[in-house]
Amino acid sequence: MRRRDGAYPACFLSVLAALPLFFGPGVSVRAAGRDQPVQKARDEEKRLPGHAMQVREALRRADVIAVARFTDLGVIGLDAPGQSRHQGVKVEIMRSLKGKADGELCLFFKRMGLSKDTAESTPEKGREYLIFVTSGGTEGPEAIKILSATKDHLRSVTEMLDEASKSH
Repeated sequence: MRRRDGAYPACFLSVLAALPLFFGPGVSVRAAGRDQPVQKARDEEKRLPGHAMQVREALRRADVIAVARFTDLGVIGLDAPGQSRHQGVKVEIMRSLKGKADGELCLFFKRMGLSKDTAESTPEKGREYLIFVTSGGTEGPEAIKILSATKDHLRSVTEMLDEASKSH
């Protein structure tokens, strides 16, 4: 796929840039001198709740974006067909990127599990994640998207937040 000079042809880079349309956001691929969000291969990372939602959509909808450690996974109940609902989930906020949050937060999240192709994994207790939380109205705070708190995810989200703040 590479040319003799080691560069990729422009058509290949445009295909890479279009991958988020098919697979959603995730890690980055260097294209045209700038990182662009692209989902990791399915084997590299577990699907987490909200994986189908684009990061930009989650950024727009979230009242709070934070790095948090799951301390209690709450009680699992049924939600819509093919979904489970984790209620009473407790997270310890390590660092807030958007909105005000500190200490412990009690929230809920929905997890898809209908088929092997769309099933989402439950976050691991004690591990740090990047969570996107809405106020949730009468039901309380809802984590609408959860990502592993990798350097790539943190950098990507921080850059998007910076871009959003400059445009306002």
